[in-house]
Amino acid sequence: RAGTAGRLGSRSPGAPRKALAQPSRRSASTGAASTTAPSSPSANPATPSGPEALGPHTGCQIIWCDQRAFKEESAALKAELEAATQLPAKPHKSAEKCIRLLQKKRRAREKVQPTLLSVFLVSWANAPGLVQYLAEAPHLAAKVVVLCDMHGTRVREAAERWSVQFGPLVAKVAGTWPEATSAAASLAGLHRE
Repeated sequence: RAGTAGRLGSRSPGAPRKALAQPSRRSASTGAASTTAPSSPSANPATPSGPEALGPHTGCQIIWCDQRAFKEESAALKAELEAATQLPAKPHKSAEKCIRLLQKKRRAREKVQPTLLSVFLVSWANAPGLVQYLAEAPHLAAKVVVLCDMHGTRVREAAERWSVQFGPLVAKVAGTWPEATSAAASLAGLHRE
């Protein structure tokens, strides 16, 4: 935050520092990334992990982070996800690429915007890095569905034990693709109004 206030301060040297820091605090509640989200002047900011994350949102986006996301044979999976959630899915091949885009979008969206819930459907291979980032990112309102469909029962149980440390951020650990898309659709449906 100090870096943001410093940048803002360099643009208006005569303004008091306290007044400059305020927009930075408000921008902490902006969503992950979308230029198509509807806006609402009455939207309340929410935090990504507290009960406030279930509060009113002006929109929702679906982010699919899976090594299969760009493979031709996965086009049907993406279509199923989009049909279930009634939203376009933004695919990312890895947690690193997803995080890089989220950071880039945050820097590009310094102005105050309504909260946008991001529902992440994440493969188990990408979950540890991405969920850790989301847990530490106060500027995002996020819910995560972790998909363990390429692994056995032991791995799913390990993922469920791992997810407990993130509280309500990890909404579901799913063992099948239909279970994951259903969970993502439920999360998106709660916040679409």
